[in-house]
Amino acid sequence: MHFEYEVEEMRTEKVDLTGKNQYALTCLICNYVCHDDCSCADDEDKAKCSSMDTSGNCTRCPKRCTWNKHRSCPFIIKNTTQKVKKINDYMAKKYEKATQKILKKQQILEAIDQDIKIQQKSFLEMLENINKLVNRLKKIALHPELVSVQRYIDFIITSKVKEKKYGFEARLALLYELKNCTQYRQSLEILINRVDNTRKIWQRELSHLPKKRHIKS
Repeated sequence: MHFEYEVEEMRTEKVDLTGKNQYALTCLICNYVCHDDCSCADDEDKAKCSSMDTSGNCTRCPKRCTWNKHRSCPFIIKNTTQKVKKINDYMAKKYEKATQKILKKQQILEAIDQDIKIQQKSFLEMLENINKLVNRLKKIALHPELVSVQRYIDFIITSKVKEKKYGFEARLALLYELKNCTQYRQSLEILINRVDNTRKIWQRELSHLPKKRHIKS
């Protein structure tokens, strides 16, 4: 990002005229250069300068001063304009401040992302433990306490909503996903039980059907 811009500034430059047989006829009263290319030295010859009238008064300086109020200087001061590059300090500082805020937000987001990964791993481990518990309860012919698990998850969700720590929305999403998994597990268990009950009913009905008799030929 560039904050440079160009402006034209007035610069004062001193030009040495020594040895050039050239003088800058300057009025000492008006502080004004009346003739910047004068060949008259600093003596009575100044009255013969082209900027003087026949009475010896200057026709160029503001107060029309006489020739003896002028001086032939061996240098001339010139005002020139020059393009200068400058920096907009306000915009540069504003950009730097905004950049620091962005970097700080990125660091916070990275920390939240890392925390979410840790919690996601923890939730997956919890789900794995639930699956192990379900399988174990199946073996001993008991029903898994999935309702208690769902209540526990609801309790965690409520506490996260109350805390409202930075990034809690992502954590809630993981908790809801875990809750859906447990609900899916519960639905699956219900379906398995229904299928098992249907199978038993069919077995009983088949057992009451008359057996096929063999006809002797």
